[in-house]
Amino acid sequence: MALLAGSLTALFVVIACWVLWDLTYRFNLDTVDSSLERIGRSNLERVSGQSYWRRLDDSLSVLAGGEPDAPVYAIHVDNADRHVYRSESWPKGFDEQRKAAIDSIPLGSEDPPKEPQRGVPVSTTNPALPILGASFATVTDLDGGRWRLAALRNHYQSLAIAMDMAAFEKSMKTLRSRFLAVLPFALLGVGAMAWWFSQRSLEPVSRLASAVESMSASGLDYRIDLERYDPEYRRLAVMFNKMLERLESSFNQASRFSSDASHELNTPLTRLQMELESALAEAPAASPQQTVYSNLLDEIGHLKNIAHKLSLLSLSDAGTLPLDREKLDLGRMIQGVVEDWKDLAADRPLKVKIQEGVYIQADALLMEQAFQNLMSNALKYGREKGEVEVLLSQKDGYASITVSNEGDPIPESEQVRVFDRFYRSDVARSAAISGTGLGLSLTREILRAHGGELLLRSSNDCRTVFEVVIHCSDGRA
Repeated sequence: MALLAGSLTALFVVIACWVLWDLTYRFNLDTVDSSLERIGRSNLERVSGQSYWRRLDDSLSVLAGGEPDAPVYAIHVDNADRHVYRSESWPKGFDEQRKAAIDSIPLGSEDPPKEPQRGVPVSTTNPALPILGASFATVTDLDGGRWRLAALRNHYQSLAIAMDMAAFEKSMKTLRSRFLAVLPFALLGVGAMAWWFSQRSLEPVSRLASAVESMSASGLDYRIDLERYDPEYRRLAVMFNKMLERLESSFNQASRFSSDASHELNTPLTRLQMELESALAEAPAASPQQTVYSNLLDEIGHLKNIAHKLSLLSLSDAGTLPLDREKLDLGRMIQGVVEDWKDLAADRPLKVKIQEGVYIQADALLMEQAFQNLMSNALKYGREKGEVEVLLSQKDGYASITVSNEGDPIPESEQVRVFDRFYRSDVARSAAISGTGLGLSLTREILRAHGGELLLRSSNDCRTVFEVVIHCSDGRA
């Protein structure tokens, strides 16, 4: 917008300067014409002879002065078709233009007035001859010089006055150079003003954009101060506040539903678990009932796991996830998680490389659950007997933990959705791999609550790599 406003304003300034220059040139040319016409009118009041015009010619030379840049004047006088006088400096090749200028002034239909008496002052009894008209033109002589030609006539004589325009053009060239010298500064000023004005005009939009960028689930109660906005933008701010109200209401309802549903499900699931455990203990060994009860217990455990994760996610969404922070040895915690999975995945080679002395401030139980989810994900979706690699390193105050596995790559079209809740790729569904689609989502929320982040670094035919980045605490790290 600043560029467009500046460009349009600069174009307007250039056009305005061109028009101003044209008007200035015409004004100065009109001043020259007025001067030539005044000379002609004052000397055509009566019919004069050759000697009079010679004296006028000399007077014009004196009027011009002796400066090198002084204009040169020349006159040409005719009495009807008879030549009366012509200056020695009269330019060559002007006869056609002079005759055309004189002939453009009509004589009129009235009878010519009586000539004023010579030697007698002009008065009401001895009136001056009327001037029939004046004509002006810029012509070029045979030597290429430019002249301003003024032609006037009365009923008896015609007078052509030519002024050399060299001095006039020189002064106009000087003025034009000054115009061009000032124009870049004017354009620069216009550009700066356009930039300042556009920035000032768009400042409310920038504030709205910043508010949108900084908006999070925990900040939906934020409202824009309408007093800071001009009337032109106040309606937009009002609509934004109303949108936030609707989002906050919908989000709170969704959060309450997740929290209430997980809470309400937990009690009956616990009761069912207890009843099934009791029934399983009373069932005959190796009986079909024992198999059924065992399978049902597994499903109930699965449902309780979902309810627990939904509860944690609802707390995270509301920004109320309780964190019991303590100084945590990240390497020791990861080593413990790996040891837990060694027995469950004895057929999978585990490659572990852990840098010692990396500490973070975190909730130990939540952080362990996050890495349990990552390990479970790597083992479930890894290729049979494929290697799982866990690396921990620390650099520039940040800890980096990568968990990778050999297996089928995540399709590129699905990589942006791997952290969506309840999302499972077609590969996972087709392989009938157990899971809820909440593990990665919950892991990322736990890490974000600790100021960290979970990223999918790459997924190709060789390996799928997830990376955790989190700030280290003060101390040995």
